[in-house]
Amino acid sequence: MPHYRCCVGGCDNDSRYPEKVLKRGHVTGDLTWHYFPKDPKERALWVKNISKGLEDFVVSDYKVVCSNHFQFGKPTFSSHVPTLYLVASDTSKRSPRKRKIPTRNDNGNSPSNAPKKCSRFQEAQVQCNICFTFEQLTREHDVRFYTGLPSSSAFRLLFEQLSAKAREMHYWTGEKHAQTSHIMASKVIRTARALTLEQELFLCLIRLRQGFPVQDLAFRFSVSESTVSSIFTTWVKFMCKELQWLILWPDRSIIQRNMPDMFLKYYPKCRVIIDCTEVYIETPSSLEIAAMCWSNYKQHYTVKFLIGITPNGAISFASPVYGGRASDAFIVKDCRFLNSLQPYDEVMADRGFKIHDLLSFHQCFLTIPPSKHTNLQMSPKEVKTTSRIANVRIYVEQAIKRIKHFLILKRELPISLLPLIDDIVIVCSSLSNLNEPLSL
Repeated sequence: MPHYRCCVGGCDNDSRYPEKVLKRGHVTGDLTWHYFPKDPKERALWVKNISKGLEDFVVSDYKVVCSNHFQFGKPTFSSHVPTLYLVASDTSKRSPRKRKIPTRNDNGNSPSNAPKKCSRFQEAQVQCNICFTFEQLTREHDVRFYTGLPSSSAFRLLFEQLSAKAREMHYWTGEKHAQTSHIMASKVIRTARALTLEQELFLCLIRLRQGFPVQDLAFRFSVSESTVSSIFTTWVKFMCKELQWLILWPDRSIIQRNMPDMFLKYYPKCRVIIDCTEVYIETPSSLEIAAMCWSNYKQHYTVKFLIGITPNGAISFASPVYGGRASDAFIVKDCRFLNSLQPYDEVMADRGFKIHDLLSFHQCFLTIPPSKHTNLQMSPKEVKTTSRIANVRIYVEQAIKRIKHFLILKRELPISLLPLIDDIVIVCSSLSNLNEPLSL
């Protein structure tokens, strides 16, 4: 009589010692033993799952897996791969509830006692294990809705650009681990990813575009919440480094060559149009951070950053993020925006930017709408100037609207994402430049 011993790590079931055999509650009938399948693809799935609990696992034709490790107590057409108790630490977990084993419905050859309602339930049960993938987006509208990219070809191009370096990146595991990462870099052990690189990029873009919470994405992609957080943090930091070149400060000659007619006629020396925007955040628990982030203008806790666009509408500057308390003039002075200017450049802004003296120091000049004097109406010339500036300055508002098309910056930002906000702004600004130019 042959003897069987389960090859899964942490499982000690051995047919030679029936008194020590442990049968889980979800297993119906006697404990059974199952050889590895002959089909190469299915066999590879078995090996991949069992390798989670055994390093350097080598399969052979004589190794078996006991029924404790299958969802229905044995391989079925809907659950034919061992998925339960594959790691030694899983042995303390409770057994899943018993379920009726779904039967294959081929040409009406299902058992006569199976009710008709089971087919819909079984179909939903099989589909629920399939995570969200980019291939499920069949329309360009869906691509824009979930990723913020203009087309599926843009997604493929972006993934092709990032995939080579993404294969070598180390995943974020928290501040404590990051502080010692340079010491342990040579000892990093490559672990199997829960998702493919394409799915990870897709997950990151979905959270940027729609602002879905971690719990929602964990359910959509059939992974844990900690995995979602690790993937999102890693990819945002990675894309910030790899895509920030898309926010380009062009040379003056390039701006002149591509300048719209409206600017050539009235503002031929305009180099950049600037404006600040604010993002709502959750109430900070730290009083110091709360004081820095309170915005009297919004009457809410916010963070604030400066955006600059070229006359033809491309985002050419994105500042670091400041607390909502910071003034526009302080951000312009502190973010090194002035270092990018050249003598005789013209900067266009809203009348709230009191930076005449800062620009004069760099031999540049400021164009803002005229201010209304107390109890005096604007002259016809001032009205015309205000209208002309407003007609061209409105495009910086449209550029900011494109950035906030990524709803993670439009909705209230969780405090947990505050350390990532600088990277998020750079990534959203870079991706916004992949869209068609603003029509000036």
